[in-house]
Amino acid sequence: MELSQLPLTREFNLNDVVKKYQAALTNDCLCEALQTHWLTYVETVFAGQEPIDIEKEQRLAKKLLYNPMEVFLCNGDPQVVFEQLKQQNDPPNICGKVFKIGEPTYSCRECATDPTCVLCIECFQKSAHKKHRYRMSTSGGGGYCDCGDHEAWKMGQWCDMHTPKTDLTSQGDTNMIKNPLDTLPQGLVSSAKQLMSTCLHYAIEMLTWTIPDSLPESFSMAELDSDDFVCMLFNDEIHTYDQVINSLQKATGCTNKQAIDHATTVDREGRSAVRSGTFKYCNEAKNIIEQSTSHEGPHRKPLKVLVMHRTVVAHQVFAQDMLPWLLKVVSHSDGLRHLLCSLSLQPQQKHEKNWSILEQIMLHDCLLWKSARVHTHQLFMTGILFDADHRKQFAVLFTQRFSEMFSNYLEDEHEHTASILSETVQIFTVPSLVRCLVRDHDLLVIVIQAFLSEISTRKNNQGIYSFERRSHERTHQIKRSQYIFYDLKYILTVPPSAENWQENGGKLIESFLEGFKCFLTFLDGMQGMDAVVRKTGQHLEFEPEWETAFNLQLKMEDCLIMFQEWCGSNRAVLTEAYRATLEKITNSNFPSVDGWGCKSTETVGKHSAECIKYDVSMKKVSIHAPLTRLLAGLHLHLEKYGQIDDIQKLQIPVSPVLLMEPSLDALVLIVQINANMWRRNGFSLISQIHFYHNVRCRSQMYDQDIKMLQIAASLLESNQFIIHLLNRFKLLSWARENFNSAVEELTAQKITIIIDELLFLLIIIIGERYVPGVGQVTIEDQVKREIIHQLCIQPMAHSDLIKNLHEDVNHETGAELVVRDVANFIKREESSKGLYELKPEFYQHFNPFFYHYQKTDQSKAEETQRKRKRLAKEDQALPPPEPPEFTKTFQPIIHLLDCDVMIHLMTTVLSRTRSRSHGSAESHLEKVFHLIGLALYEEIRQSKNEAGSDFEFIKKATTQSTNNGDSLYSLLETLVQQTADITLHDAQKDMLIWTLQLFKTVKHNENEVSTSVDSLDLSLLHSKAEAEKEKEQKRKEQAEARRARIMYQMSQLQKKFISQNANLFEETSSELNRSQSDMDISQPISTDQHVAIGHRQGALSSVLLETQTCILCQEEQQIKHDEQAMVMSGFIQRSSVLSKCQRWPIENKDSYDPLFMSPDLFLGAYTSTCGHMMHADCWQRYFDSLVAKQRRRLYRLQSISYNLNKGEYLCPLCETLSNTVIPLVPPPAYLTAANQREHTEASTLSFNEWLDAMQKTVTASTKNSEDSDNEDDFLLQPCPLPSIAKMLTESVAANLQKVYDYVLDDPNGHFEESICQMLKKYSSDIYSVTLDVLVNPDDPRFPIMTWSGAAYTIQVIEQQLRKGCKPLFGALTSRQNDALKSLIRLAAVSSQINNTDIVKQHCLKLLSALITKEQKLKEVPHILDIDMFHLLTQLVVASPILFFDGQWPTINTVSSGGVSDLHLVHLVLSAHLVQIMLMANPSRQDQSMEVEGERECKLLKIFNEVRTMAGCDRQGESQAQSQAQSQSCNVTEWWVVNHVTKACLPFLRCCAILFHFITGINPPAQLQECNIDEFVSLCTYLSLPTDLSDLFNMGENYHQLVASWCTNEEVKKLLVSVLPAGAGHGGNLKCLSNPLEVNHLLHLPDDYMELINAMASFKCPQSDGDESRAPTMCLICGTMLCSQSYCCQTELDGGETVGAATAHAQTCGVGTGIFLRVRECKILLLTGITKGCFHSPPYIDDYGETDQGLRRGNPLHLCPERYKNLQNLWFSHSIPEEISRSLEHNTSLMVIEWQHL
Repeated sequence: MELSQLPLTREFNLNDVVKKYQAALTNDCLCEALQTHWLTYVETVFAGQEPIDIEKEQRLAKKLLYNPMEVFLCNGDPQVVFEQLKQQNDPPNICGKVFKIGEPTYSCRECATDPTCVLCIECFQKSAHKKHRYRMSTSGGGGYCDCGDHEAWKMGQWCDMHTPKTDLTSQGDTNMIKNPLDTLPQGLVSSAKQLMSTCLHYAIEMLTWTIPDSLPESFSMAELDSDDFVCMLFNDEIHTYDQVINSLQKATGCTNKQAIDHATTVDREGRSAVRSGTFKYCNEAKNIIEQSTSHEGPHRKPLKVLVMHRTVVAHQVFAQDMLPWLLKVVSHSDGLRHLLCSLSLQPQQKHEKNWSILEQIMLHDCLLWKSARVHTHQLFMTGILFDADHRKQFAVLFTQRFSEMFSNYLEDEHEHTASILSETVQIFTVPSLVRCLVRDHDLLVIVIQAFLSEISTRKNNQGIYSFERRSHERTHQIKRSQYIFYDLKYILTVPPSAENWQENGGKLIESFLEGFKCFLTFLDGMQGMDAVVRKTGQHLEFEPEWETAFNLQLKMEDCLIMFQEWCGSNRAVLTEAYRATLEKITNSNFPSVDGWGCKSTETVGKHSAECIKYDVSMKKVSIHAPLTRLLAGLHLHLEKYGQIDDIQKLQIPVSPVLLMEPSLDALVLIVQINANMWRRNGFSLISQIHFYHNVRCRSQMYDQDIKMLQIAASLLESNQFIIHLLNRFKLLSWARENFNSAVEELTAQKITIIIDELLFLLIIIIGERYVPGVGQVTIEDQVKREIIHQLCIQPMAHSDLIKNLHEDVNHETGAELVVRDVANFIKREESSKGLYELKPEFYQHFNPFFYHYQKTDQSKAEETQRKRKRLAKEDQALPPPEPPEFTKTFQPIIHLLDCDVMIHLMTTVLSRTRSRSHGSAESHLEKVFHLIGLALYEEIRQSKNEAGSDFEFIKKATTQSTNNGDSLYSLLETLVQQTADITLHDAQKDMLIWTLQLFKTVKHNENEVSTSVDSLDLSLLHSKAEAEKEKEQKRKEQAEARRARIMYQMSQLQKKFISQNANLFEETSSELNRSQSDMDISQPISTDQHVAIGHRQGALSSVLLETQTCILCQEEQQIKHDEQAMVMSGFIQRSSVLSKCQRWPIENKDSYDPLFMSPDLFLGAYTSTCGHMMHADCWQRYFDSLVAKQRRRLYRLQSISYNLNKGEYLCPLCETLSNTVIPLVPPPAYLTAANQREHTEASTLSFNEWLDAMQKTVTASTKNSEDSDNEDDFLLQPCPLPSIAKMLTESVAANLQKVYDYVLDDPNGHFEESICQMLKKYSSDIYSVTLDVLVNPDDPRFPIMTWSGAAYTIQVIEQQLRKGCKPLFGALTSRQNDALKSLIRLAAVSSQINNTDIVKQHCLKLLSALITKEQKLKEVPHILDIDMFHLLTQLVVASPILFFDGQWPTINTVSSGGVSDLHLVHLVLSAHLVQIMLMANPSRQDQSMEVEGERECKLLKIFNEVRTMAGCDRQGESQAQSQAQSQSCNVTEWWVVNHVTKACLPFLRCCAILFHFITGINPPAQLQECNIDEFVSLCTYLSLPTDLSDLFNMGENYHQLVASWCTNEEVKKLLVSVLPAGAGHGGNLKCLSNPLEVNHLLHLPDDYMELINAMASFKCPQSDGDESRAPTMCLICGTMLCSQSYCCQTELDGGETVGAATAHAQTCGVGTGIFLRVRECKILLLTGITKGCFHSPPYIDDYGETDQGLRRGNPLHLCPERYKNLQNLWFSHSIPEEISRSLEHNTSLMVIEWQHL
């Protein structure tokens, strides 16, 4: 049916359609009626041409499709009926809110059953869990709030909103529960049942329809004859955005923007129509897309593309849209929702296999695209899972179909979160439901068998899993299949209670054991996985694949622990599980029978044992032995049921020797690797050993191996056990007395290492008892011991401590519950990390051979403890702590200490140390001392045993045990006597003393260590130690005396030399004193006068030229105008940190005039420097070398921390980012002519005379411009000085000539050429960077940017100091000082490279803004539109050129702080005061003080006159009325003085900085210290009156000038537009008020929860209200952005496509941005387009640590100090440097495409 044949929408009649539906319901043919209607109108609504109008489509759908069904369903007004149904609902006891992507969730760490149990923000805020320890995170979408689910919480099941009125858990009579269907009218039930059934069947049938060019058979009346198709592109998780975009551009010829839109839709919705037209036209695009993507991706599969008929697409869109409509309808009534659930679970007779709707959804889920999956999954989330009965039916159905769904998932190309299997978290986390499924439906067997069916194909001939790197497709499926371990973890989270095990006659036991045996089958395949053989001839050629095995280990680790917990919770289950595990080990495929089957009898002393002959260094060995380790875990549970003696009854002949072999082989392998015996086996083996010991794996690998050895030690006779160890370590020959290392297979060095490792292993087996079941300890004791040993290394932050502790299945370490018992939390600063420091009383628990220490940790811990003891002046011994007692099961292990073989080993080590035989080592001795200490502890403990003990260590240690007649005790005494002959360090000597003391004490049956020992035995050792200490002290004293004698001789020689050359030192001293006047601002000079400008300018000492050293060639050079140029690294950047208005980018950059800076300072150029100096030639060679080096590099290896194309580089010394060089010039005082100061002082030119001269100059220049017929008012014609002099009186002209007499054209007074070149370079750089245009030296704006950049930098630094409450001069950093000094000097001499005519024209135009009474130039703004400090700076540096006659100025045409500068300050300050008065707001005055006086009255009068002239007061009012009005507004004298004084302070501070660096005159001491009242000091320094009213007492001419400022029409218009008559201004001129407020970053809430909750509702502005994946907030203006998303990319002026954050930074921060990524709690810094980095956020937890990514989830609060530092980073313009350093030192940041963020 063609679209033109469809009826028009205006022919639609709602009542007629509803009547047809009702008639069809009566005739039992509602399904046909609905389908006929849909066939008629669906294509009209959803088959529109591109671009699709979403709003129109929704309107038509509601009118033509949904309204008829709603009216039919309600048989009346739907709104009324639905409201009535709502009132019939019971109050909900379950929240059930479905989370959106990024929405905050909260889990209580104390009350939640598992970490998946979460609350929404509303429920959390009103629950008891808010006061508990909770974890905060963001949802990935799809889950729902568990409030009200009593199985999800141990306590606090309900929040205040959902607390039930009655106790639901106590309701035993299920018949009392009301059926929700009873609340519905009978007629509504029948119509709803038919309607919902038809809609569900239609929706699922269309969504799962796979024939793209026809409709299902139920639409047999429809014929799709039209050739109207669309090319539909589907999403997968294999191809990247760029691959999809490139393919679309090739296939459809669309633009990049259109391709991005399609790719975004595909990623968000799961599919998108990329072309429409005929079948042939669409099929061409399909073929191109498939061809272009078939060779990409790990699977080498092309993108899925279908050519679909438009009608089929329309019906699928309607079917997808129908599901949320159904959910919306049933949300009004519990009855309707119950009915929908029932219909979804009922078998469908229309289906060929009689499947229910839910079965069809589950089994066809892989056929659906992403958005269709989301809507079908919502059926579970908002409907079925809320009802207990329906949830159980669904869970049973889900379990029965799990294997099929799992197979479909493995072949699917979507992520796990988009699969139906992601719903397992909603089913398998309900304990009661899980027990039912395991017991009655074999859930465990089904889940594990589904995994085994996939992984069983990866077994080798020995039945062991084997993976290869080449099979990418299979490896991908293995990775996907590992998600099943999450399902197992959900199932096993809550172990059954004793009552649960006995339900239904104990059927749960039988079903669980079947599942356990299936799991054993999987573990059997891992037993011996990735076995290796030692390479002896040549190195390994290819690294084997080992990662998959460890990935499996990591994924199943929690499952292993949970299986052990389930088995340990029931006696019968434990017995059968133990038996099954033993059987599986017996029948294991690794190793082969000929491996462990060979045995030999080995003898040590009088004891022998039958040992297995298996050489780890020659045969296969594997690090993987999960079966053995599982058995070790089960063994620990035997004692609590009294079954340890029943092992023999299991009737399985498994020797403990055989059980421990896999674990022992793994440990021996590690020992041999440490002995460098496996160096040819590559890095893969080293990596495996690393993860074997890593905290993530060790609990079920290394720890379990130790337990297995402890089990074997408890079951075997002690002498035999040690012989087995010696045999496997290949140390049997070493243990014999006739040992000869020369004839051994291993070298002496390797033997030494292996012996050391054997002793270490014995210490671990005997001493590691802090495991529940092994020692008599609790979990808390175990965690405490771990914490103690971590803090013995060093004080640690909370996160560092947690990372080193093992997490349980709920991701808890237990540390927070016990850490306060053993450590103090110390937080020295608010912004710093807090550190845990071990309490002193717990240092005695330190074990230097703690088995979880790595080698580096052990060394560091020992050094830390010895250092602590040295500071406390204690001995250096590190004795073993007293271990807890073994449990009854493991009590036989203590006999390892008193067995004959152990005594033999100890005496062997001691005797060979005494004789200094080959192979002995200090580390052996330390470990033997440790073992003796453990044995003595046991002797003490056993001696207290009233029942007696067979522990005989003392007896055996004091009897003869060697052929030489020595005993262990006698050997210790001998070592004491031979300490001079044996090399022992202090710690070993102290340990020997401690051991012997303890030995003597125990030997004499004392209960505690005695402080008084036999001095006869130990006196020799003490005397020798004291002698050595005295000798060392005497040696130090002699060295100190010799040093003092030499220093005295040198001092005498220096004094003699000075006395002989007194005259020379007097001259040097005078020069040094004079040098203090050269820009030394750190100390005040001794002169009494500190005046920088004017007649009273302070005395200048002789100016010393600076001498600087080039950091590249190390040569020194004076900074002079005729020497080679020297430069400093500098960085210029556009800035808007002083502005509150966003006006960048400028619309027309080429015509923008920067001469007059706007008072809001919306754009400026800030220049910073690191202060490192170079010759200009040296720098040029360095930069050229960088360019050459970059060209030689591959593109991927090029540095991204700087962009050479933009002139960027890193400082050669400190690597600070730079993009220009600042030329160094001599001080202006050195450059000015010698008679300049004399003429300035001789001049008595008054302000009025100077003002008259300047007015005449501007007037004459303007007339000259008019006479020259030049239409451009900008090009004024300067009038020469003689012409101006003729217009003045003789005395005034003479004084004026004295002021400017130094301006002479001296042919020798020019800068050296290299300096001029560097001046031009800097001017070019600041010109191009600020205006973002190409360099044009002929542009009249060229000199302006240098002047403006200096003024802007001064203002920024002044605000920094003011914000930090720092003194103006005493707190400047070296970088700030260097920058200000160089920039101000540079601005003063910048006219040297510019044409004087252009400079004069700028100067005249600047003057005309203030001194022209009648405004004539159009480009000159009014007084309220000018920043006065910029104006002053430009006038100061440009005015010396005003009367220069030459074309190129000389070096003496610079400002020197003379009379003319004073008059300029007077003039500009007056204008600034007028600005302040006009923009004042008297309504905000503080009336706390009122001071009357003549000064205040005068200033108040001036204040009123200025505001009256400007029209701030009502027109036509008399002066008396105006005064009365002022009184009514409460304008007091004190307020006016106070306000004006404070408002002009920033201007005066900037002026002080400017003239300090121009003149070199030091400021008063008050300006170098923190002084609250600095106004008087500033006025004194600038030669200004402290009474500001005196500035206005300058005669009639001046008053007329002020009046012209106030009566300017533009000024009046501006004031009238924002000021009510007689009132203060409002907020519209906030950016113009004085003083300008210091900008701050956005105010952030203290609690991060508030911020993340506020941002949860943020929608992507470009994606029709979809959630933003990475909402990002600009901290400058507060704008929320959708970052890192193709949907919100924009195109810049240059044509480059960038992300939302990058685009925003170009406007808000003129290229620099600082953002907060809310969901990740991470700061994003951006500069330019392609550079950025991440920065730590200002939010910290209670431990003072940030949580980037919310990985830990602790509550976060704002740290003011951190946020202040972040603000300083932004305000000081340090973001580019921070980014550069991050990119330079963190290579992982290089792969991030910052422009797309």
